[in-house]
Amino acid sequence: MSVEKLLAAISAEADLKEREIFGEAAHKADAVMSGAKSRAAELDRAIEMKKREIALRGAALDAARKRMEDRSVSLESFNAAVEDILGIVRTMYRRFIDEPGYGAFVTAELARAGEEAGRISEVHADEKTAAVLKKAGVPNVIADETVADGFTAMLEDGRKAVTCALEPRLAKLWRMYGWKFAARIAAAAEENGN
Repeated sequence: MSVEKLLAAISAEADLKEREIFGEAAHKADAVMSGAKSRAAELDRAIEMKKREIALRGAALDAARKRMEDRSVSLESFNAAVEDILGIVRTMYRRFIDEPGYGAFVTAELARAGEEAGRISEVHADEKTAAVLKKAGVPNVIADETVADGFTAMLEDGRKAVTCALEPRLAKLWRMYGWKFAARIAAAAEENGN
């Protein structure tokens, strides 16, 4: 065999090997590319699912935020209504102080305080209540500008026996019964769509 034929045979064999290597490399590259495309498609689906999940959560948060804002407005309206009611009660009580029945009420409350707490030495009262108690013959009544809408009875030992004044009484009654009024107001507001 001549050198030329040997070179041609080697060259042909090298070409064949080269085609085999490139073919195998192309096959492996196609497999890698196919796997990468498949993984990329999976990632795209996962991303789309996360986007939908985020959008749904965002919508739920927006809806919750809206409900909270609506409740806040409703609560502000409710609180305003409660303050209006308490204002009316205060006004009614202050009008009651000027009524003839107030004398009987306040002397009965003072007598009850004495029965519950013991001997009362003096009574501090707002000006109107002091006048009513003095007119009823109650001894040791002191007009005291620090007492509002009622009286504070003091025991002989200097301790406070009882306070019969609008604000503490109103606060106590509100703690006891306010939830009923609140429930009625809320139900009425709900019926009216407020």
